[in-house]
Amino acid sequence: MLTQALLVVTTVGIVGAGLIMVGFAIRAYARSQTRALAALAIGFTLIAGASIATSVSALLTDFRGIQNILLFQTAITFGGYLVIGYAVYSFKGGSASSESVADEAAGD
Repeated sequence: MLTQALLVVTTVGIVGAGLIMVGFAIRAYARSQTRALAALAIGFTLIAGASIATSVSALLTDFRGIQNILLFQTAITFGGYLVIGYAVYSFKGGSASSESVADEAAGD
């Protein structure tokens, strides 16, 4: 029972922090329209989603098949980190001026 309660508490914490990061990334994307910030939001969404899916699956199955649940979780989390890595790597930086937004839209 303690394990299940701790799983729920830590999952809520991870998802809460992840959704805050998603919100920040979406707000930054809305201001700058850069693809890197959209990718950042997608990456954090994948990581938060993997945490939710893992916890729900573990609780519904009473932790049976935990190897498959953890494999799914790590694969989705890995994918989320790859997307975040792409976002950080491709981010051009600078301020969101009209020229930088136009350059990003043109693919420069």
